[in-house]
Amino acid sequence: MVSKLFILFCISQVVCQCPRGMLGPSDFTAKAVDSTSIVLSWRAPDDTSNLDPMYTITVTQGGRNKYHFFTSTEGKISNLQPSTKYNLKLTAFCKIGNQVNPPAYISATTKSNEEILKDKDNADASIGSNKKN
Repeated sequence: MVSKLFILFCISQVVCQCPRGMLGPSDFTAKAVDSTSIVLSWRAPDDTSNLDPMYTITVTQGGRNKYHFFTSTEGKISNLQPSTKYNLKLTAFCKIGNQVNPPAYISATTKSNEEILKDKDNADASIGSNKKN
């Protein structure tokens, strides 16, 4: 019985893998747009024929993971805390459910409330300087 299970396990490791040479997403970028949101973008793998259309973003902060799911190569993570660093992991999956390796990693820090006010003041000043007398 044990040998049959071992053989089944070995076969599953060969049959249930992503196609050989399949790479994960690349060019993963993250940019804080305000004090509670980060905008993400990435490039899909070159070969998407065996790719599940769903991407998973794991957001880690303070030892806690939150998962977000996207069907495009961009997205926005909201309801974050100001002035906080977040570690992000982008994972793609084969149609058979296994992770495409390697995943992509990046960190981003949300803006502080003070940065938001400064950005607004600068934008207001710029608009004011463009007024005609």
